[in-house]
Amino acid sequence: MEDHSQVILSSRAGLSSRARLSSRAKRGICFFFFFAALTACDRETSAPPAEIQPVAHLELDSNRTVEIMGLRQWTAEMVRDSLKKYAPDEGIDSDAAASNLRNFLGFADAATSVHTIVFDEDDKATITLAVREPGDSARVHYEPQTLDTLPQRAEWKEFAQALNDSAGRMAPIVAAAHLDGLSRIVVDSTVRGRTHTHREGYAFESPSDSLAAMPLLASLAKKKAPADYDAAVQTIESSTSEPDRAIAALILANFPERDGAWRALLKAAVGREQGRDAFVAQHALVALSERAARPVDWSPSVATIHNVLDGTALAALAPLARALAATGASSAQAPGYLANGGEMLVAYVESENPDIRDAAHDLLVKLRGEDLGFEPGPWRDWIRTLK
Repeated sequence: MEDHSQVILSSRAGLSSRARLSSRAKRGICFFFFFAALTACDRETSAPPAEIQPVAHLELDSNRTVEIMGLRQWTAEMVRDSLKKYAPDEGIDSDAAASNLRNFLGFADAATSVHTIVFDEDDKATITLAVREPGDSARVHYEPQTLDTLPQRAEWKEFAQALNDSAGRMAPIVAAAHLDGLSRIVVDSTVRGRTHTHREGYAFESPSDSLAAMPLLASLAKKKAPADYDAAVQTIESSTSEPDRAIAALILANFPERDGAWRALLKAAVGREQGRDAFVAQHALVALSERAARPVDWSPSVATIHNVLDGTALAALAPLARALAATGASSAQAPGYLANGGEMLVAYVESENPDIRDAAHDLLVKLRGEDLGFEPGPWRDWIRTLK
């Protein structure tokens, strides 16, 4: 049985949601009842938000299930029907679903990931749609960002042009190979003289892809000087160039021994536009967590971490959870990371997608120092005690 996972990201171009209240005066309605209605409406507006609903499921067919987490006032059917109305050619299972929720329906955030299991040539896919409803916009705090498509760093221009050849096809190929490592056989164990192995890393789809990518990979691998690190951090801090920022994230992956590299990758991962730079940074956090984990001082980034675990930049939540769990998360960080928050991190433990569920659960166990299971209730009760 093979296990394949894919994270699908869409660029962010959010539209603000607009709520409109209309009323029609009718004869015979006295001022008393009108005032009472306004008072009731005001009480309802000031009431605490409802709890997030349990994960919702839509069976698309025998091979595909959509799970939606983060719903508070909406239902899964409302999401599906609204997407069908405003984007009839791109349904809830499409790559564009998250972008359409933000752009057409005013959702504060949304992200999609797909987990596929292949068994006897029969694919079973779980499409996970994580959302922040329009009413949750006050809880979403993206890193301010404006992006353009022009390379700005002279020393990286030739590299940026090469990555953007073939309508940008080479960029994700090089990023995956650089971050995952090239395809290789890893020995798991040897039992009774028989070697048990598995394959790791990125495999090129064609010899031409390999020939085009290898010089770029060799160039990236050499960017390990202090000047390379400084240029990458400065680019993440201040550049508006999307290609430069993506290259910077790739270069930062060469510096797992530097705490600042991990923190700069987090900053890139939560940019408001959620462009290619954010995708590469999220991928880099996962790759470093798997191949170069060590204790990291995250204290300068506590506010950002709190926001992400509560539901800002949903595409970055699982990668960040993996990174935190792999780099020394403990109960000492729990109040800063989770107090008055942690809402979407807890919601993720209900997912049927193991890439999301296990990342969230592992981090919660590290922060709690105890396993409270895969039901959200006990985790929410614990987080309410944090101050």
